[in-house]
Amino acid sequence: MSLLQRTIHLLRKYRITPRKRLGQNFVVDETLIRRMIMYAAISREDIVLEVGAGLGHLTRHLAKRCRRVLAVEIDPRLVRALREQTCDLSNVEIIEGDILKVSVPPFNKVVSTPPYSISSPLLFWLLDRKFDCAVLTFQREFAQRLAAPIGSRDYGRVTVTTYYRAEVKLLDLVPREAFYPPPEVDSRIVYIEPRRTPPFRVENEKLFFDLVRILFTQRNRKVRNAVAPLLHTLGIPKEAVRIFADSLPFHDRRPRELSPEDFAHLSNELAGRTSKHVFFRDCHLLVWRGVYEPAEDTYLIAENLDVEDGEEVLDMGTGCGILAILAAKKASRVVAVDVNPRSVQCAEVNAWLNRVAQKVDVRVGSLFEPLRPDERFDLVLFNAPYLPTDTEPETMIERSWSGGPTGREVIDSFIEGVAAHLKRRGRVLLVQSSLSNIDETLRRFREKGFEAEVVAEKKVPFENIVLIRAELRG
Repeated sequence: MSLLQRTIHLLRKYRITPRKRLGQNFVVDETLIRRMIMYAAISREDIVLEVGAGLGHLTRHLAKRCRRVLAVEIDPRLVRALREQTCDLSNVEIIEGDILKVSVPPFNKVVSTPPYSISSPLLFWLLDRKFDCAVLTFQREFAQRLAAPIGSRDYGRVTVTTYYRAEVKLLDLVPREAFYPPPEVDSRIVYIEPRRTPPFRVENEKLFFDLVRILFTQRNRKVRNAVAPLLHTLGIPKEAVRIFADSLPFHDRRPRELSPEDFAHLSNELAGRTSKHVFFRDCHLLVWRGVYEPAEDTYLIAENLDVEDGEEVLDMGTGCGILAILAAKKASRVVAVDVNPRSVQCAEVNAWLNRVAQKVDVRVGSLFEPLRPDERFDLVLFNAPYLPTDTEPETMIERSWSGGPTGREVIDSFIEGVAAHLKRRGRVLLVQSSLSNIDETLRRFREKGFEAEVVAEKKVPFENIVLIRAELRG
């Protein structure tokens, strides 16, 4: 009796009508069964998971070659038939239920012709578990999605997720006649081997998978638009979503154009921008990776900030924008400047986050370069790079504290030019360290026509941090 004849006989015997809704198409090709077992290299040491065991044709072949078969079947009618057809096999354990919900003992290999209807969730379920390899027969179109080229019609969430977790080989094409009743499409055998280590670094896997899922629901929109729902879940307010999205890598490309590595880079960038939160008084700020995080020197200015209603303020070296935002609570206008483009983007987002974006103008550039020659301010704030360093800074974050061999390079340049951008009786609040000659700073301010004094001080390990207030005379 052929496998097709046996299948028809058993269906009649147990009065089972295959249900299309459950994807009940039974394998009736002995060659297909032998090839799947061969590709999986089944041995007597293996514990094999079979999903959608059906009438047990594949189950019996597996049982002859492995230590144990875990045969999962959701249809109670088929479970009854399966128990009777495998009752002589002591190494078969039948598990009734939905593979995505039932408890399954450990296994090291998977050999199955699962229902097409669960192909995607089953794949994600498998990729979350440890096993040596899987040989599965999928609908041909679904199989192609597992290894689709970037930008192709089949390239999508399944492609990227599978690539991160496993290596995939597309093997034999399987005609629809290999099943009864024949499905409407052909199939393909797929070999899946989990990776020991991912092909690229992902800082937050949940964020990575959420990003891939959300972006591919809008695969033809640009990333800046497609990423918006995820940004909302990460706490970015509606008003700041656009500017945040426009500052992301690949914001002007479409998800279908991004490689798996691009998705990882984008995910890591999001993780670095949303994982660090700073709270000060009524301000809530995101501090992106590569942006100076508020510290003792920042708070020394913040705690002594004397902004009058309606004043115009310049925040030099704004970092994440905390001082600019605090100043904007009273000021009529704040210009925030930083040499680090990343800091400028971060400060701009934080201005929206704290609802002062209409007052804060954030610009990129070194010291006074971003200003117009005629721009004048009532107050200039500067948490200057003041630490003595013998080497040139290699990163933007190093530039935020590196003051050259004496610690005075940036401070001296600032004092030389600040008077040109102050209104009459304009004033400066400058932070520096005892390591970079406070007396010299006071002398230089006075030489340029300022009244200068230390108005606050904070002791930290190895140094004192001071706040200098300098007011322009006359």
